[in-house]
Amino acid sequence: MYGQSRPQLSTTDEVKAYQDRIKALDKFDKDYLKKVAEFQAKIKATEKKGDDDVTSLKVAAAQKQAMAIKETEDKMANAVYRGENEVEKSRNQRHFPVTD
Repeated sequence: MYGQSRPQLSTTDEVKAYQDRIKALDKFDKDYLKKVAEFQAKIKATEKKGDDDVTSLKVAAAQKQAMAIKETEDKMANAVYRGENEVEKSRNQRHFPVTD
């Protein structure tokens, strides 16, 4: 964020900007086809980066979810273990005198 001279564009905004630049090109310029190809390559790279970013976010979210599930399962297992120990302790503390 700091040090950026322009705000970050979304993938859609960036692709639209390249498409607008293609439309604005002079069709009679000798380098027209070359410039169109350059912008199309930039569009393709931008879309790939956007897809890669989405995939990274999905992977990170899945990992975070898996960690949260594991953490919750561990807490539940510990609670059950502690509960069983408390039951066992209370059983051991109930020594009734045997009467004959």
